[in-house]
Amino acid sequence: MSVRALTQEADFEISRRMQYAIMNQIARRSKWGVGDAAFHGGTSIQTVHGSDRWSEDVDFMVSQNQQDTLIKMRDSVLKGVRTELSAFYPDCKITMKIKGRDAELVSAGDGGVEEQADDWQERWTVKWEHPDVRGKVMVKAEFYMADPQALAQYQTSLRKPEFKLGNKAFRVAAMMPVAELISLWADKCKVIALRDYTKYRDAYDLAFISSSMERNGSRPSDAELRRAVQVTAGIYGNDLNDIIAGLKTRLTDTYFTDLDAFAQDLTKWLTKDDALDYAAKNVFKPMLERARGEVEQCLAILTEAAPSPVKRQTQQSVLS
Repeated sequence: MSVRALTQEADFEISRRMQYAIMNQIARRSKWGVGDAAFHGGTSIQTVHGSDRWSEDVDFMVSQNQQDTLIKMRDSVLKGVRTELSAFYPDCKITMKIKGRDAELVSAGDGGVEEQADDWQERWTVKWEHPDVRGKVMVKAEFYMADPQALAQYQTSLRKPEFKLGNKAFRVAAMMPVAELISLWADKCKVIALRDYTKYRDAYDLAFISSSMERNGSRPSDAELRRAVQVTAGIYGNDLNDIIAGLKTRLTDTYFTDLDAFAQDLTKWLTKDDALDYAAKNVFKPMLERARGEVEQCLAILTEAAPSPVKRQTQQSVLS
């Protein structure tokens, strides 16, 4: 049989099934509850809250108390992912490289896993290959190891993320703690302020979160939003004064004024039909304007609070 090239459509389908399989296995095997972990980031916004935007990774905050659980389920998650994906892609090869907190570079499990040390996070890079396909597909699952007291104050609820592929939907098998909109709002304000490169997906996500709060009638108070940013800053050991400075910079550079760059970047993370629909309905401009408004509000409420530095070493006292 001849080897065929991996098409963009096939890449999307395979990566989507990989995301679902990884999340399904994590949900089944971790049995995490509120306070143990938090599924957040772009994929959570799409699979829990209904965003149109595609995100390539799955992101978690995990309590340092759950480190052993994370380590122990590595092999079983890999085996489960292999079983799920083999049902759709017979003869596929699934391997996983792990950058973790616990170890040296070693071989683990049945030879499909590599491990490498890291201080504050664990990353699983799952790779799909097939003998009849030229190319590979990779999906990352990242786990940021958080202080238990700090993570306990990050607002989550138990939900079952749902992954859509065409006209079908796949819901993970077990409940897992997922970030509430207020926590995601704080996350996005923080990364827009502190990320050292432009990622327009953050602005899109922030605008979507804002619209969802408005649509649900669940807009938090300024005090609640301020508190959410303080919690997120505490988890990551960020200085609130740096967040304020970063937000001011974003409001004066081209981040919220270069509409063409925003729209062009987003077309890579939307389906072709959604991108065309957004352009036809002139959706990109009001989204970018809404994101700017949220950043302006975040800056106003943080400035009013006159924050003092929040460092990783002092996060417990700040969040108590």
